[in-house]
Amino acid sequence: MKNRTLHNAFPIVAAAIGNRFGVKVSVGGDQAYTDGKSIQLPAYEATIRIIRMSPGDC
Repeated sequence: MKNRTLHNAFPIVAAAIGNRFGVKVSVGGDQAYTDGKSIQLPAYEATIRIIRMSPGDC
């Protein structure tokens, strides 16, 4: 249940942070990239490893 909640919240939180900084953020796929105007983040399962590896980088 907890994992499903995080899975559902991830795109919402990413979009909210993007709105705060004026950047469009999309979640999906298996790669992260940017074109300078928008950010594409990988789906939750791929992203959780990045979060665990870099908690102090934010």
